[in-house]
Amino acid sequence: MAERFVGIDVALREHRIAVLDRDGEAVGPSFTIAASTDGVTTLLRTLDARAATAAQTLIGLEARATSGKPSKRRSSARATASSC
Repeated sequence: MAERFVGIDVALREHRIAVLDRDGEAVGPSFTIAASTDGVTTLLRTLDARAATAAQTLIGLEARATSGKPSKRRSSARATASSC
């Protein structure tokens, strides 16, 4: 059974991480890592410090990363919807 649950909010330049126990309580504060090799090193060290071992941890990632700007597809859909 999983003892830790890690949620990663993926973005272009940095990722936001939350670690929860099996009761849904935060295991330390959420934190941000750079989208880089150094960021992954920080992630692994922090997970280790919070007893999030590979054998007992489930990790969930956001489905897509964005730059924070609306995509052209989304902008076009909004323009079409507002002109109706």
